[in-house]
Amino acid sequence: MMSERKKLWRKVWERQGKVCPICKKAIEQEAIGNQECLLRRMDTGASKRDAANLYLVHHACRKEFAKLIYSKPGRDWWEEQRRLADPLMTEKKTSDDKRDGDLVVIAVVFDGGGHFGPAYGPIFGSLRITMGDEELFLAESLDLGMGTSNDAEFVTLIVALEKTLGLCAEDGIDSKRVELHAFGDSQLVVRALVTFRRPSKIKAPNLKPLRDEAKGLSEQFGAFDSFWQPSEKSVEILGH
Repeated sequence: MMSERKKLWRKVWERQGKVCPICKKAIEQEAIGNQECLLRRMDTGASKRDAANLYLVHHACRKEFAKLIYSKPGRDWWEEQRRLADPLMTEKKTSDDKRDGDLVVIAVVFDGGGHFGPAYGPIFGSLRITMGDEELFLAESLDLGMGTSNDAEFVTLIVALEKTLGLCAEDGIDSKRVELHAFGDSQLVVRALVTFRRPSKIKAPNLKPLRDEAKGLSEQFGAFDSFWQPSEKSVEILGH
């Protein structure tokens, strides 16, 4: 008798046309179970058992598949795959003006640090908020007081979330209509707030309140997710 997990994988396999979505090569039926079944949570509340949010790929394609999470072309690819998985989405109203559409996608890039590295001392941060090709806000050097570099990363994200909520209020945009993507080079922060898989735990007592504050702010948006990117990418975007 086929297990529930096998049934789910088979459903994903058939939905993909029995091919790997990355290399477009066939996945043999007998190989199901030896491949990697990866989850991409597209919407808040998406279930791990929802076949529309799962993709079966060759083991050798895992890294290429993961890259799609962190790039703009990749996010477009995810959206297209999601539309293919859910034909009803194509019937939804779309608009070239994201301010008037059903969903406003806003991206935040944040980066915090300290003059003394991980040690306690003066900390600072930079952030950029965009909606599509439009830059909404840019701060290249924020004085965040005293703390560690990890404090700086969390505080910078908190400032970015507060600023985004403020911009939405000024522009008459309901934050519950906003899907916010936060990009940073701190794996600690990103993994603590990620929503498309189980977030990691924060053990440091000084960071737990900051994590809780950031999480509380993120929950004021209709959808939120955090993504890691290399520090070089953050420097390129923020100009520091």
